[in-house]
Amino acid sequence: MVARSAEVDPRNPDVVYLSNVSLYRSTDGGKTWRHLGLAATRNIAKVHERPPGVGYRYRWLVVMMAVGLLGMLALLAMGVTTAAVLIWSAFVFFGTGATLAHSIATRRYPREMAGRVNTTLNTFTFIGTFLGQWATGAVLNLFPSTAVGYDPRGYSYALWALWAIQAAGLAWLWSGRRLFYSAK
Repeated sequence: MVARSAEVDPRNPDVVYLSNVSLYRSTDGGKTWRHLGLAATRNIAKVHERPPGVGYRYRWLVVMMAVGLLGMLALLAMGVTTAAVLIWSAFVFFGTGATLAHSIATRRYPREMAGRVNTTLNTFTFIGTFLGQWATGAVLNLFPSTAVGYDPRGYSYALWALWAIQAAGLAWLWSGRRLFYSAK
């Protein structure tokens, strides 16, 4: 067998991957090999060992932060004004959980692409933030202004719309977990 690429697992030197037109794995330092498939691709450029769970390690933390954010956004959308400072403080705290996306996304790609991955993520974050703010303003403009500002019903509709979008994002994140594990 002629290998195009060989990779040793940095955590366990007995685990070795070998590729040519297919992929093979050894768990005993190369004494025996298990065929993993991929013969139909006819091309494996490089084998890269990713530790199990990397990128998914923070998923529960992201989910908890997103649920907290959705809870605070729901309270704001319902017009709850009791302990408003605490609600807004919790909203800001839970909103910082979005930075964990950088850790998750970066670990899904080779290290040399980390800068590009983070730049792309930042670009989509800024575009999403801009569109969210613009859409919130568009919803507020659908309601007549009052003497003290926008109609409170407009805020309720706008915040519920943001809640629905973020809940859909959380559902998408969670469905990716099922897709990842069902592919194994």
